[in-house]
Formats: sequence, C-alpha cells, structure tokens
Amino acid sequence: MHKYFLGILFYFFCVDSFAAKGSVIGPLEYQGFADSPFQGLAFDYFFLETFEDRLFNVPGVTATGSIQPIIATPENSPPGTVDSVEYGSSGITLFGGDGYSGITFEFDIQVLEQLPTHVGIVWTDGRNSIRFDAFDSNGSLIGSIAGNHADGTFFSSSAEDRFYGITHLDGISKFHISSGSGVGIEVDHLQYGFLSSQAVPEPTSMAIFGLGALGLAYRARRRM
Repeated sequence: MHKYFLGILFYFFCVDSFAAKGSVIGPLEYQGFADSPFQGLAFDYFFLETFEDRLFNVPGVTATGSIQPIIATPENSPPGTVDSVEYGSSGITLFGGDGYSGITFEFDIQVLEQLPTHVGIVWTDGRNSIRFDAFDSNGSLIGSIAGNHADGTFFSSSAEDRFYGITHLDGISKFHISSGSGVGIEVDHLQYGFLSSQAVPEPTSMAIFGLGALGLAYRARRRM
C-alpha cells in the first residue's frame, strides 16, 4: 500500500513539474501587441522586434534561412497592401525560408546572459502546413505547434495572422518556423524575454490526496 500511494504521489509530482516548466502557445489570433500573451509580465528583460525601422537589430538573436531584405509597403501606400500586424504604418515584415527550410531564430547566451524563457513570433503569410518547433539549451526539442489557417491570399489580409510561442523556465536556445508547399514565409513581431520569478504551482487535488493517503498508510503501519 505504501508503494502504491508513493507511486501516485511521484506520478503527479512529475506531471506538475513538467507543466510548471512551460508550454507551447498558439496559434492565437493576433492583430497587435495587445494580443500578445506576454504583455504585462514582469520580465527581467524583454525585446519586441517589429522591423519598422527596416532593420533586424534587437540584441542576442540571429535569423537564418534564406533571409531576404525586409518587405516594406511604401509610406504613401494605403494600409493593408501587404500582410503585417503593423496596419496603418509601413507594414514591414521579415521574409525568408524559401522552399521548406523556414526560418530559424537562435539566441546568444553570451549577449543575453540568460536564455529567454518566453519566445514568440507572428506568422503573417505563407501557406498551410505551418510548423513551429522550439529547442532547449542542449538542442533538444521542447515542443511543437502545427497550424492550418492560411487564407490563400498574399495581399490585403491580416485575418490569418497568428501568434506562435513557447515558455520554458530552463531557457530556449532557438526556434524554427516554416510554411508548407515549398514557399517562403513572412513573419513579424518577434518577441522574447527572460522571467526569473515564477509562482510555485498549487499541488493538484490528487497529489494532496496522495500525501494524505500516504500519511495514513504510514501511521497504520506504525501501529501494526
């Protein structure tokens, strides 16, 4: 009996510990940073790259995967001519990942000092079979998300824009995002941050039950 309840306790402890480490997020509808699940969190550091200055210049991150010059709508063009969450402005996004290669974003711990615990990107254009994969500091896969929300048009649409992200308390070293059908991909609002303080999760009712039952079993054994 003792081993049985100890097994229950260990199982739920592991489940809670795994859940507390982090989770994948998305694909979520996204029309601006107000829709980000990271908004309002008390990060130790946080960066948001909107590409509106036509540069990729946030610190501690590089992108690889046939990266092309920033796609930009001229300032005097009407908003909405290119998929972008920056409607009403220059509509600048990052384009790359020709074929099936997608784009990989990699974080530099030497620059950031701590790998980000929260990472996100907004998919704005491409085709379906969308995939997001994130990796820990050892290069092991943390989690994946698949998406199927492309609307088939490459202009004048932001309804298909979706947020893909992940949280992982041990740090995220890189992530990869791609679109299917051998086409490139357009992304915007790269965001990442490090959050050192985390609330300790409440134990589940089953874990509490396991502790109580284990205590009863132990006391019964002592009486015997």
